[in-house]
Amino acid sequence: MGYYNTKKGIEEYILRSQDWKGPKIDKILKKYLPKKSTLLELGMGPGRDFELLQKIYQSTGSDKSKRFLERYKRRTKIPSL
Repeated sequence: MGYYNTKKGIEEYILRSQDWKGPKIDKILKKYLPKKSTLLELGMGPGRDFELLQKIYQSTGSDKSKRFLERYKRRTKIPSL
């Protein structure tokens, strides 16, 4: 099944990464991609970076973990992914 396809794994990841500021991915991408470029985020996890990227680019998020995708869908009230 995999760690990130378990409720416990998802919750632990989110807790562990809640303070993660990450590299300023938007600033890095802005150097190379004009606004409204098409972007695919592989491994969007809980969707923190994805939500930021959606504001700048025509973004599509993906993740191998169905639990992450379902959680994101419920949290953002997206009817389907």
